[in-house]
Amino acid sequence: MKKLGLVVLVVLMSGVGASATSERHHVSVVSMSRELFHFKVDKAFMGATVEVYDEAGELVGTDLVLKKHMIVDFFNRKAGLYTIKVIKSGVTEEFQYAYAIR
Repeated sequence: MKKLGLVVLVVLMSGVGASATSERHHVSVVSMSRELFHFKVDKAFMGATVEVYDEAGELVGTDLVLKKHMIVDFFNRKAGLYTIKVIKSGVTEEFQYAYAIR
């Protein structure tokens, strides 16, 4: 498997929730801009696995959540729709990211 080019940010920022349901969410999206998908996790999701899938559903990269804030960098990826999964202890939080090369 390919290792993702993830950049870890150790900054304090307020996040925007990924969804407004009654379920408890452990991952929140901070921003999706240009080629970067920035998210943060709560303490319960430290050590989670991040998986990135392309439009065809093929796994294109994985990494571990080692810090509270993480960025998935799509700079060297093809334009398209990606699915980002953050998984820990049988719980999966999933996000869609549309990357368009500028």
